[in-house]
Amino acid sequence: MSALEELTLMLTLNARTTFFDGTNVNEIRRRMPLLSTFIFSFYTFYTYLRTGYQPSTDNVRRTFTSQTPVECIVDY
Repeated sequence: MSALEELTLMLTLNARTTFFDGTNVNEIRRRMPLLSTFIFSFYTFYTYLRTGYQPSTDNVRRTFTSQTPVECIVDY
């Protein structure tokens, strides 16, 4: 899979203690160095945030380190 050049990934995640965010996406991209197109949609619901902290859209968006614009929606 490390030779993939294009990837579309849609995940629905349940009962996590953190958001699935740019930190996780960066790990995927690190393992696929030839990836030039990455379209993704992550839906995390019923998230148990340990500290009660609710990240804003900008907080989540800043976890993405690529130069490509990323759209993000956070709804509590």
